[in-house]
Amino acid sequence: MDTQVNNQIKNNDIGIKLVSIISDALRIAKENILPDTRIITDLNAESLDVLDIRFSIEQEFGFKIGEHEIFDAIGDGMSPAEFSELFTVSYLTEFVDKKIQSLTADQ
Repeated sequence: MDTQVNNQIKNNDIGIKLVSIISDALRIAKENILPDTRIITDLNAESLDVLDIRFSIEQEFGFKIGEHEIFDAIGDGMSPAEFSELFTVSYLTEFVDKKIQSLTADQ
């Protein structure tokens, strides 16, 4: 893993909060959750785990995430296998950051 990217996630408040959310939802040590960790493929998250993560993100950051919003943001029309490969901690951090920026810009 690129050290610069790893440091960006560690120093990023969103990334830190997401690692904590994922750790709690999946009962995995935070040290095992890196920016390039694939949430479904590497951490064996199931659909209910992903829902738990989504709801925890909504609660932590104070906004709603549409049912298919994360999936569609990665790539509409993508297969579940393709989604599983691209759904990483780094991607989720970027998604939440963009969502916050979008909501802030609308105010």
